[in-house]
Amino acid sequence: MAEDYRRDLGINAVRAAARGEDGAMDSVFWRLMSERAGDLAGELRFFADGGSVGVG
Repeated sequence: MAEDYRRDLGINAVRAAARGEDGAMDSVFWRLMSERAGDLAGELRFFADGGSVGVG
């Protein structure tokens, strides 16, 4: 449910940007940045908990 909601918000933001609405590109940029920050936080938690990528 939350995934669908976030996806719909992203689709609407991109459509608004394509129409050239004021502030829409900023919305898309900050949405992408916040998602990437969430990804990085998850990666840091993984390694902080002793996770390993198993190189070698």
